[in-house]
Amino acid sequence: MAHPGPGQEENILYELLVHAEWPLEPELHGGAAISLGGNFFYRTLTQTPANIWSLASSLWAYLSSASPVSPSLAKLVGGRCGWQLGVGAQGAVVAVVQGATLEIRAKKDEFASVVGKNTNLYLDPFPSWRCVAWSADCSMVGLAYSSGAVEVFNTLGTSIFTIYPPRYREGAPQVDTSCALAALVFSDVRTQKIKWAAELLLVDYKGHVRSYLVSPTEGYQESHHFSLTRVYPLGISAATLYRDFLLVAGSCSFMNDTTLKRNGLGHGITLWRMLNDHPFYKQVATIDEEEYLPPSIGVWEHIMARWSPPHHDCIFQLSVSPSSRHLAALHTSGSLSIWELPSLRKKKFWQLPDQPDHDARNPSFEEYVRPPGRQKPSVVCGPPRSHPAELSWWSEAAVIVARYSGSVTVSSVASLRNLLGESPEFLEGVPQISEAYERAFLSLEVEQRALNKRLLNSFSEGTVGEEQEQQQEEYPDSEEEDEDDEETSLLHKSSKLARSVLYWVTDAERFRPHSRRPRVVQRTYRLLCLKSTTPEELFSRKIENEEYGEALALARSYGLDCDRVYQQQWRRSPVTVASIQDYLAKIRKRSWVLAECLSRVPEDIDATKELLLYGLRGTDLEAIIAIGEGKDEGEFIVCGGEDLDFEEGLDVPQAEYQVRMQERAAKELKRRHQLLSQINFASLTQEQKTVILARQKLLTYLDRLATYEVLLGGAHLAPEHYDAGFYDKFRSQSAISATVEFARDGDWGGVDVMFTYHGEDTLPHRLAVLSNFPPTLGPYEYRALLPECKGDKVFAWEQERLRDEDWCEEPACWEAVLQDKTDPADFLYEERPALDKFCGEELDGALVSVWYQERAREVERCSHFVDVALDLLKLGRERGVENLEELLDALDSLEVMVYEVGLSSITLDKFLSLSDDEKVTQLMSTSTPETYIQNIRRWLLPFLARCEKGQPGSASSLLRAYMVATAKTDLSLPLKILQHSRPDQPSAIIQSAEDMMGVAVECVYACERESQLPWAIACLECLPERESGRSSESLSRLHDLADALEAHLNAAELLSAYGVNVTPRHLREIQGDVDLVGDVLTKVTRTAAKRKPRMGDEEWRRLLYDTLELQQKVFACVEPQVCLQKVIEALLGSEQPENIRLAGELMETRADHSPVSNPYLQQLPFSRAVQLVTEAATHYYNSSESHTDQAIDLALQCLNLIESEHEDVQREKDLIAALQILPDFGINKLPLQVRLCEDRLTLVGECMAGRSTAYRHSSLLQHLAGLLRVCGEDSRARQGKVLTLIAQAALKAGDYTAAGGACDQLVGGEHEEGWVVCEALGRAARFSDLHARGRYLDFALTHASPDRLEDLLAARNEVELAVLYRKVNKQIEQQDTTGDSEEAFVDAPDEMEEEEEEEEEEFYDGSEEVEGAAGGGAF
Repeated sequence: MAHPGPGQEENILYELLVHAEWPLEPELHGGAAISLGGNFFYRTLTQTPANIWSLASSLWAYLSSASPVSPSLAKLVGGRCGWQLGVGAQGAVVAVVQGATLEIRAKKDEFASVVGKNTNLYLDPFPSWRCVAWSADCSMVGLAYSSGAVEVFNTLGTSIFTIYPPRYREGAPQVDTSCALAALVFSDVRTQKIKWAAELLLVDYKGHVRSYLVSPTEGYQESHHFSLTRVYPLGISAATLYRDFLLVAGSCSFMNDTTLKRNGLGHGITLWRMLNDHPFYKQVATIDEEEYLPPSIGVWEHIMARWSPPHHDCIFQLSVSPSSRHLAALHTSGSLSIWELPSLRKKKFWQLPDQPDHDARNPSFEEYVRPPGRQKPSVVCGPPRSHPAELSWWSEAAVIVARYSGSVTVSSVASLRNLLGESPEFLEGVPQISEAYERAFLSLEVEQRALNKRLLNSFSEGTVGEEQEQQQEEYPDSEEEDEDDEETSLLHKSSKLARSVLYWVTDAERFRPHSRRPRVVQRTYRLLCLKSTTPEELFSRKIENEEYGEALALARSYGLDCDRVYQQQWRRSPVTVASIQDYLAKIRKRSWVLAECLSRVPEDIDATKELLLYGLRGTDLEAIIAIGEGKDEGEFIVCGGEDLDFEEGLDVPQAEYQVRMQERAAKELKRRHQLLSQINFASLTQEQKTVILARQKLLTYLDRLATYEVLLGGAHLAPEHYDAGFYDKFRSQSAISATVEFARDGDWGGVDVMFTYHGEDTLPHRLAVLSNFPPTLGPYEYRALLPECKGDKVFAWEQERLRDEDWCEEPACWEAVLQDKTDPADFLYEERPALDKFCGEELDGALVSVWYQERAREVERCSHFVDVALDLLKLGRERGVENLEELLDALDSLEVMVYEVGLSSITLDKFLSLSDDEKVTQLMSTSTPETYIQNIRRWLLPFLARCEKGQPGSASSLLRAYMVATAKTDLSLPLKILQHSRPDQPSAIIQSAEDMMGVAVECVYACERESQLPWAIACLECLPERESGRSSESLSRLHDLADALEAHLNAAELLSAYGVNVTPRHLREIQGDVDLVGDVLTKVTRTAAKRKPRMGDEEWRRLLYDTLELQQKVFACVEPQVCLQKVIEALLGSEQPENIRLAGELMETRADHSPVSNPYLQQLPFSRAVQLVTEAATHYYNSSESHTDQAIDLALQCLNLIESEHEDVQREKDLIAALQILPDFGINKLPLQVRLCEDRLTLVGECMAGRSTAYRHSSLLQHLAGLLRVCGEDSRARQGKVLTLIAQAALKAGDYTAAGGACDQLVGGEHEEGWVVCEALGRAARFSDLHARGRYLDFALTHASPDRLEDLLAARNEVELAVLYRKVNKQIEQQDTTGDSEEAFVDAPDEMEEEEEEEEEEFYDGSEEVEGAAGGGAF
């Protein structure tokens, strides 16, 4: 890159980044002409209606006035890329408008991912006329189509709303770009209302300005319209926003005035201030209007200008500088101008020929050269490639210019010199550029490549000739046409037009236009970023992009480190001998080179060895000495000593070769001593220690490589089988770690090699390493590694050396640099501390014997392979190891159990921990009934014989324990043993008769399953019968036990007949417990009661006799009456009327019944019978659902069995009777609820609450209360409480007559609890019987609490006063009638007393009538 000269602007060091790429599908351009189908008349009738609108639109566009867009401007805009780029918020977001897709990307990930997308855009026929703009807050992005419609999206790509231009017809074909927008601008200058986020200004080429208030949530609202046609009658060509001004450029009348060429007005630039009210825009004067004299224009010139407007050099793009002090403009002639703002005075102006690098040719165009003989005249139909296409500001002193040739420059405003270097940066196609941000700007380029000229490119090579012939026939003139678009002469165009018209009219093939050969075009769009950078950043980027030549040039120019280039080349290239010489040898930094030599692992063994040797050359004694003297400067010094590796097979005699080798060795040894004398290992620097440690590690890696060669089979096989990954892992491990891993992988050969060549590090841990072989691996595989003994002596391992000792491995050097003093084998004993006792170089026979035993236990424990553990011990015995016989015998027994019995889950530890009884159980656990006896004789009896040999008498006890344990769940197996132990069997399993009887009895009683009764009886049948005569005491005792067992078996059989299954053991345990026996009898009787169909009377009597028989033989602890009681309980609770009747026959139902002396013929006593009956009735009552339930009838049937009177029976009957009355009052409760009701008076209250007239049935309510035992047996208290409830209900219903009757009974019975209701009735003003009210108040005064007396007295006085008033009024009436007032007055008291007596008699008569009506029963 060239450096700027004195006084010149400083060049920009930059890099071009690719943020995104869109490769499009290949497109087929051109092709055969399409047949119109039919002649002119047929198409006129069928197709004209469909195309009439298109034809009319085309004619109108042709006949109408001139388009607002000049041809030069249309050519420039139409020549741009079909995609659009919109950048918002200083590069924070980017909108890329593709054909029918909108993509939104964010800067946070370098525009790599899409944050918003819309694939439903309108497919614009003129895509290069679209505009994109972001709002200031980046919440909206607007897209203007060539039709003038504007669609606004949010940041997710969702369409918010669409604004259509005036007179827009949706669906109508678009024939031109007359409605396209020259500017699409978001402004917040006039946004006053909070709900509107911005103002959207739409300026079209006709000069019309439309303003809309927009919001991402509220939509849009039209603000105003404005027209610039007064100044620009022919329309505008560009517009942009400048602070609160609108900059507009176009053709106007001032452009004809040559005196204004230094002013923006002379070039068609005007400045309009944005106002908040009408007219919304006001032109700002840039000239002195008073002094300005416009040029005179004649009438003819004015008319000619009207019909043929002059073509001026218009401005088609405006760009405001970042500080808003300058304006840059592009002209249709290709000129570029710089203006001051706001004065619009011209500062700089360059015509196209004056612009540096304007004619620079794009190198990509030179890649596609037309073949010789096919050159055509260059006729350009689009904009010239040297013309500027886009303009933007890089800074206040530089502008960004993009041309149609693809060149992009950042040019100085002062001289327009390219600051990017000697030549422009060329992009593909016509690039679009954005405003600069953070010393960078975005650009959108399109790369177009012609892939193939043929129709199909998938034909095979054999069909190419046929394809070419077919294309020649179909496209006869295609050889004369070029791939690029071209513009021919007017004659040629006229000829083609005439031919097309004739073909359209006649549809004749002779007039068919020639078709252009189709071509396949591949387009690729890219989003680029040109970013200013520092030399260091660019240098790093070049290295990252593998542009090593440029990186080296940059490093030499700016004095950067060239090592970074070689380091990158080294890292990105495979390690070979050549790459070591080409790249690694050129790197000077020693630490980096050593790190690479230690970390990189090549893919072939030769390169690996060469890399290690190269590292050793830089760590030899010369380098250590140079580091100590400070002469190295951190560089990698290749020492000049002899190589450590010598080539074998020199073409010299063997004797001479040996002599040369000895001379060379002596010379090397002398040189080493001389150099070593210059090094003081006691005062090494840290850098020297680091290099020595690196050398030691390189030697270790080299030794591992030699060991790896041995593992691979030698030097001749190693290159073929070399694995870099394995070697990398192998060399990074310690010798003992690698050996242990070989052992764990079962690679005994690897362990053998490690023991042989690295015995110093591995042999002290020999037994520990052998313990890491897989337990499933047979010991015969690694038998060569097992230790061998002779007495107490262990034979040593034979070792070999790989090389001679290096100077850095001497003790003095090791002590100087040794840092980590930990033993690399510590992990082996940390994982398994039990192996610690086997560590050491010297082993003895006892320790080896212990290892064999522990290893055998471990193998069996980990793998369950008993045979592997056995093989290990056998090999140990073969190798002279002692004290292994005991464990061998245990493993022999375990082998039988595992492999013959089939108990694979039994381990040695578990086997040794089992008792003899458990071992017997395990031995017989897999036997089937068919093989049971066979396995007894084959497995169990030999095992018992071995036990008997070790411990006399244990055989019979073990067999007895086994049979008893088995009998707990299954008697069939002990039965088989007993059957094969009878005296008539040839070889009895149990030889002794006493043992047989004892085992049989014990087995039957040990059984815990009721279903084993048949096998228990069969066991009893196997026993020998009692012999006549004298027998031994023990045998007699066993026969007695057998007799008792027989009784228990008979009882169990009897119980099972009635559905109750019990074991003889259970009968023996409960025969002395009264409660448990009662439970069994209850279970028997209730099971019989539930039998379906019902048992008959005789069957029930038979059940009674059977239970009595059980009582006599087994259950002697209970009385015979208990059996009878259990039967009666079952009968009463069976829910069968017939059974209840039968129960009455089995018990005494009268209290005066005479008893029977025989307990087995007695009936159940009366007292107990009453108890059972009431319990049964209570059960039926509680379980019933209503008073109509069948259980109520069963309860009554049970109670009716008792003929004599009894309080408990009567209580249950009354409760049932009360239950029958409650539904008459609308009370439907569960019988159990009635029984459990603690205050049954509430039931009476619920009766009166349920029916409004229930209080009238006083006698029925009293009767119900008596049945419910309200207040127990206290009838007086019961009557008072019920009358009180009746009076309260009547008073509440307003029936004072009924209330008075109830209160009279309360007063007459002196029921003091009724004074409250009497008080209420006495206070009732609507009750007209004043004398009765007085009586009730007197009763309340008698029984009320003291705090109520005063109030009651006042009420009583009011009643007396009312009585007095009534008497006086009546007397007055009588005086008026008789005329003798004195006599009337005298006789008045007597008459009043008589009337009172009559009223009282009438009242009492009425109350009796009410009471009589209430006692009439239910209603």
